[in-house]
Amino acid sequence: MLIGAFTGVAAGMLGIGGGLIIVPFSLIVFEMLGANNSTAIPYAYQAHIAIATSLATIIFTALSSIYSQQRKSAIDWALFKLLTPGIITGAFLGAWIATYIPRMPLLIVFASFILMVGFKMWFGWSPHMRRPFPGWLGMNLVAVIIGSFSSLVGIGGGTMTVPFINRGKITIQKAVAVSSALGLPIAVAGSLGFLWSSYQQPFFQSMQDTVVLLI
Repeated sequence: MLIGAFTGVAAGMLGIGGGLIIVPFSLIVFEMLGANNSTAIPYAYQAHIAIATSLATIIFTALSSIYSQQRKSAIDWALFKLLTPGIITGAFLGAWIATYIPRMPLLIVFASFILMVGFKMWFGWSPHMRRPFPGWLGMNLVAVIIGSFSSLVGIGGGTMTVPFINRGKITIQKAVAVSSALGLPIAVAGSLGFLWSSYQQPFFQSMQDTVVLLI
C-alpha cells in the first residue's frame, strides 16, 4: 500500500506512469518476504511479476492522466490514433518476449534503461533538431519500438514518446499530453501480453493469479 501511495503521488507530481518506482520497490518487497514465507514469490518469477504488475497498475494512472489532460483539451487525438496500432502491437510483443528472458538478463535490461534515463536527465540531453514526422510506416515502426520496450521494462513509455513527439515540431505540452494518453494502450496491451504468455507457458501458469493479487 505504501508503494502504491508513493507511486500515485509521484505520478501526479511528475506525470509518470510509475513503472520506474513500482518495479524496483516490488523486487525489494519480494526479497523481504523470504523464501520460507507462504506468500513468497519464486525467485525466477520476481522480475517478470514486478514488470507485469507495474503495467497493470499503469492502467489506472494513465486513465487519471487522460482525464486531467483532456480537461485542458491538450491531447492531439489524431496523433494518438496514428501511433496507437503500433503501440499496441509493440507492447503485446514486448510482454511476450519478456516471458522468455531469464530473471537476471531482464533485470539488466531494466537497470540499463534506468541508467540511460538518468544520464539523459542529468546531462539535459534533448532533441534540438526539429523535423517533420516520418510517414505512416515510419510512425508505426517507431510506435512498435516504443511499445515493445515499454512493456519489456514495465513503464508507460513517456521517456521515449515525449522526445519523439516533441522532435516532430509538437510543443512539449502537447507531447506530454499525447504520451500520457498512449500510456493506456501500452499498459493494457502489455498486461494482456503477459497474461496470454502465462497461459502459454507452464513456467508462468501461476503468474496471472499473483499479478491480480498484488494489484
